[in-house]
Amino acid sequence: MKDGDYNGKSAASRKSALANVVKGQDQEIVCLQELGDTSDFYHFNAKSFVSSLGNNYSYYQAGTTAVIWNPNLYEKVEEGYVDCTVSSGGDGYSRECAWVQLKQIASGVTFYVVSAHFDMNKPNDSASILANYFKGKDRVVIAGDFNADETRKSVQNTFASAGFVNAYTDFTDVLDANANLQDNWNHDEDGYPADYGLTGTFPSNGTI
Repeated sequence: MKDGDYNGKSAASRKSALANVVKGQDQEIVCLQELGDTSDFYHFNAKSFVSSLGNNYSYYQAGTTAVIWNPNLYEKVEEGYVDCTVSSGGDGYSRECAWVQLKQIASGVTFYVVSAHFDMNKPNDSASILANYFKGKDRVVIAGDFNADETRKSVQNTFASAGFVNAYTDFTDVLDANANLQDNWNHDEDGYPADYGLTGTFPSNGTI
């Protein structure tokens, strides 16, 4: 394996493929997981990714997760993260979930965007931590890698019990939704099923 390669694909090629999707679809808000720092050969970071977009986006990164948004459309109100790490029986990875409260400039409406990455062994435990943190807050959208396959229903139930109105919406595989990314992210190659990285959004207590 050459430096900068992960699963046979370089960080540069994966970053470029994702940047093309974001720019091609004119995405207003993007949530990323499994980011690296400046010393990580295998993963790019949010700053590097925004640079590849022509610096037309703002970002907040916490740990390995980040929220990226178009500052011409949204103004940042506040930022932070929730530590969704599972201490007992978890997978051993730190699970900071970045969040940003944004205000839509055109309407003045504020809302939260959360980039989640849950524990692989106990995703419902991570979901419980995050759901409890935002329980009762208006206009919360959570997106990311919930690591929920067989546990999907329990994760959905956790969000539903916290008042998330779209908690039972089916999760979507980002690779299925963006076929042109599949050459750069293929979970089959690293032993995981192609639908391992499940994503979704859950607006809570009000519409955006």
